[in-house]
Amino acid sequence: MSRKLFAGFVLLSLCGGLVACSSGGTGTTPPPIPTPVPTGTPTPTAVPAPSIPPQSNYAVTQTGTISVPTAGPSGTPAPIAIPVPSALPTGYASTITVPSSNAVIPANTVVQTAVSNQQPSGIPTLSLLRRPNAVRTPRDSGTGTSGATIEFVTLAFTQQVTFPTQPTFSFTLPSQFTAIPNVQFWIAAYDPLRSVLGWQRAYEGPGTVSGTTIAFTPAAQTTIFYANQPVYFALYAISTAASTPTPAPSVAPAATPAPLAAAPSSLEFTSTSDAPKTIAITDAATSYTGGYTATSADPTVARVSITGTTATVTPVANGFTAVTIVTADHRQVIVPVGVTTTSTTVQ
Repeated sequence: MSRKLFAGFVLLSLCGGLVACSSGGTGTTPPPIPTPVPTGTPTPTAVPAPSIPPQSNYAVTQTGTISVPTAGPSGTPAPIAIPVPSALPTGYASTITVPSSNAVIPANTVVQTAVSNQQPSGIPTLSLLRRPNAVRTPRDSGTGTSGATIEFVTLAFTQQVTFPTQPTFSFTLPSQFTAIPNVQFWIAAYDPLRSVLGWQRAYEGPGTVSGTTIAFTPAAQTTIFYANQPVYFALYAISTAASTPTPAPSVAPAATPAPLAAAPSSLEFTSTSDAPKTIAITDAATSYTGGYTATSADPTVARVSITGTTATVTPVANGFTAVTIVTADHRQVIVPVGVTTTSTTVQ
């Protein structure tokens, strides 16, 4: 067999062994081999934050003694109302209550409540983006959902208290907030003693809107506020198209930081003409070398200055306030201050 005939025979044999062999436009072209698609968790679609009305910055504080109501005719005591600032801007108001049944509250416990639309300092940032007029944008890292923070609330008690549930929050806002379409409201919480959780975005919610009020139902979970350890809460809004925030797991609290001690633990002035009084601060953190700052919750009632570990308090007008001593590492002690014209013990 000649070389040309042999070559032609081999080519013909190869062509016949294929599924199809194109020749002069005849036959069928083999289908393309599909490209493998990698498997894995799909990236969630980000949902933009709701458009929140602009706000002017505000920050107000209220200090008061916890008052436990007596039992009514039914035998069940009414909830305890946590004092909240009354000096909020027009259209804003808040109520915070906790159950009195089965609550553990030492006598003469004082609570300090701070309300602001600016994030408190010294804690992780809830927002990733800052918008004008203190409107901030938290993001759920699991869903890519953006939200708009409306208000922050900080609670700090002078003694350890225990409640059978989480606090019940209710927020009254200007009507343009509750009229935002397709929005849901949630409360996030940050407990420095459970910092491993970061901001707990599903602490309570979604809230129920009625008129200009947003009410939240608390979880029936035992809640402990440790002495002089602030806990932070944030009211924020997300789109109704967003995924529901995931509740945080239960985590045991870390050991409380080395405490500050104040002597005396409270001050009372019987007249605005009384001489200034001093507070001596003792720090259990023997290695701490930073400084101390002192602020009065209401400088119109009492002013305060501090030099080293000695705070000097001067009465200004009748009323009740608190002096807060804070370290550079964000530990604090709250000292109630009363200015009265009668002998009223605030200890």
